[in-house]
Amino acid sequence: MIEKGEINEDDVIIQTQQDFELPAGSSISDVFKEANLVTPRLAVLRKAHFRFSTLSKITYNSSMDFERYYRELYDDIQEHHDVWFDKLYNVDNPDPTHAEFSVGILGTLCTILRQRGDLKACSEVMVTYMAVLKRYQKMTEGCNSQAQIDCCEQLTYKANIIRINLGGQLFDKDMAGSAFREAVAFEKKEKKLGRYDLDGQDPDMDGIFEQFIGHNRYEEVTDDEILKILVYMNKIMSGSDDEPQLKLRVCGCCDKKETMHGDFKKCSRCHEQPYCSKKCQESSRLCCFIMCYGVFNKVLVI
Repeated sequence: MIEKGEINEDDVIIQTQQDFELPAGSSISDVFKEANLVTPRLAVLRKAHFRFSTLSKITYNSSMDFERYYRELYDDIQEHHDVWFDKLYNVDNPDPTHAEFSVGILGTLCTILRQRGDLKACSEVMVTYMAVLKRYQKMTEGCNSQAQIDCCEQLTYKANIIRINLGGQLFDKDMAGSAFREAVAFEKKEKKLGRYDLDGQDPDMDGIFEQFIGHNRYEEVTDDEILKILVYMNKIMSGSDDEPQLKLRVCGCCDKKETMHGDFKKCSRCHEQPYCSKKCQESSRLCCFIMCYGVFNKVLVI
């Protein structure tokens, strides 16, 4: 795991087929103009994706710990909507990876906001999230890469799981019902192909709901019934109607609270206690040592 060291993120490259060939009838200045529009967008995506796909695997952070970079991507898509959708997410673009990466990141941002209980912000991001997903779906239609098709189906399934959960929290039976039916259709297809991981992390909405209603003929189940089960499940999982699943961290020294999830770095010893700054961690060195190594418990025993 990486504890220290410098990484130049400009050297971390997203492989892409995107280039700036000179279209017929255009000038060199047109190409440079387009490059000046697209390159900053790719830089924002690169920073977010690097944390989402790489730092979350080689550090003690999870993909949920980089909200600020995900928000920067979302804000950039909002501000430069035409560039993203006309250039990077264009259905004629032969490289769908920009849309693929964006879908994964925006879905994680929606999950962070939903689990923190900020349903209004989650719903706002959801609009852009689904728009990018639809572009990604169109970009992969008829493509020759089965891996890309499988990836798109998996990301669509994950989006439906997020919509199921959000629909349950918002008491939106239309969102929850449509997302549920699409999700279980995918699960049944994957189970039939022997590709669904029942013992892993896959949600298995099909199996869960079958336990509630006694069958899996979901065409016979109304959206009201689906919503009722989801509301019950959310209440069981959260333990309280008002308690969020995800909370902003509080500094272990000064009690300052994060603005966005992942702003505070965790202690390099215990990988649990968060601090808002190196100064706070150094100020709490003794307390952190006690927490990390259980010295306090040893003192009590003595």
